[in-house]
Amino acid sequence: MVFLTRTTRNERMPLFEDLRTFFDRDPFFGAGLEDGRAQVRETEAGLSIEVEVPGVAPDAVEVTVEDGVLVIQAAREVEVPEGHRAHRLERGSFRLSRRFRLGSKFDAEGVDARVAHGLLTIDVPKVQSSRRAIPVRAE
Repeated sequence: MVFLTRTTRNERMPLFEDLRTFFDRDPFFGAGLEDGRAQVRETEAGLSIEVEVPGVAPDAVEVTVEDGVLVIQAAREVEVPEGHRAHRLERGSFRLSRRFRLGSKFDAEGVDARVAHGLLTIDVPKVQSSRRAIPVRAE
C-alpha cells in the first residue's frame, strides 16, 4: 500500500484518500465538499439547518428566502499581505452557495440565522396551523 504524508495533520494517509479529496473539489467555486457541509433536522418547532463555514466572517454570509427556497451564500478570501511572499497556502479562498426548498409548512418570514465558531445555524419555524372545523348545514 502506498502512503503519502499530509503535513497539515502530521499523519499518514493512503493514496486513495488524497485522490478522494482531489475529486471532491467543486470545479465552479474551487471549494471542496468539506466546505459547506450541512445538517438539516426537523423538530416540533421547525427546521434547524447547520452549515459549516470555516474562516468566514459573519458579514460575508448572506441568507435569503426566494420563492420558498432558502439560499445561503458565503465567501472567504485569503490574501497574502503586501510585502510578504507565500511559501505555502493550505487555506484557500472559496465561494459557497447552498439552496434548501422549505415547503409550505415552514414560515419564511420567521427565519433566524447566526454564525459562531465557523458554524452557520439557521432556524426556520413551522407555520402555525389555522385548522378549524367548519359546520356543514343541510338544505
